[in-house]
Amino acid sequence: VFESLTRLLAPILAYTADEAWEFAGHSTSIHLDSFPEPDPEFAGDSATTEISQLERLRDTAQIAIDEAVKGGQFRKRERASLTVTVNPSDPAAALLADRRDEVLEFLMVSDFKVAEGDSAETESLSMAVEETSHPECPRCRRSLPLGDHDAHPDLCERCSDVMATQPV
Repeated sequence: VFESLTRLLAPILAYTADEAWEFAGHSTSIHLDSFPEPDPEFAGDSATTEISQLERLRDTAQIAIDEAVKGGQFRKRERASLTVTVNPSDPAAALLADRRDEVLEFLMVSDFKVAEGDSAETESLSMAVEETSHPECPRCRRSLPLGDHDAHPDLCERCSDVMATQPV
């Protein structure tokens, strides 16, 4: 890992990478070495496909959220709650169903609902925006349901879990 990472960083951090290479016991400059060969076991495009779909969702959401903010519905994108209308055949539909938490993080919104679109529609993805009814968590500043835990009723579930694992 060290050698691969140092080789990859060499064009960006030339002196630092060379010093680290020398410190690791190599007698020649790192700049005379080749980049690491990719491992074919990790080849594939599933991650690239998912990121492309997330970017497509984010771009569509951004347009809808910007219109809502300009219209005065709310002031922060984190207050947005989306209704995503998507055709079942659209690759984004599976992502929305299987990766809810990741989609929420990536879109930076408080909530989303999925509505099944008509497969005869020409547009396979659309979004409607409204302000969320969830209050803002005082710890993470995200608008999520609060009070799921007795020990921390004023925090969201995520923050309550973190606080429960922290030593007192």
